[in-house]
Amino acid sequence: KSMNFLSLIGLIVSLLGIVFIIFKRRKISSPYGRCFGRSSFVFFIICILILIFIAMHWSYLEYQLDSFDLNSNRNIEMEEQTEEYRVALEKFSKDTARNFAFLTGAVFSLFISILFLSIDLISVYLKIKKSKNQSILSDL
Repeated sequence: KSMNFLSLIGLIVSLLGIVFIIFKRRKISSPYGRCFGRSSFVFFIICILILIFIAMHWSYLEYQLDSFDLNSNRNIEMEEQTEEYRVALEKFSKDTARNFAFLTGAVFSLFISILFLSIDLISVYLKIKKSKNQSILSDL
């Protein structure tokens, strides 16, 4: 109830991506390929965390609404509708984060993982360059 269909698909795809990366990480011999694997792992982890956070937030809003159902019949009758209920209902109905969580999560995760990939690639490049320079110096 707290996670919509597209967010659920995003969660499943992210979990499958993590499993795929874990099984394929030993077969990658290129240091640059490993950078891509690490940044992909970061992408999927952040995506999962965002989707879980949005689902928890949505569940909290649903819980707030359900707390106004005093006779537990799953309907809010006129005598149960207070000003606090109207405020909670407005928060619940205006919260579009759940509907776009898969998109927001993917874009934010992509941004962070590209930043991570850039830093990782530069670091690996500098390490390779340093080791090549040291091997040239030792050959002399």
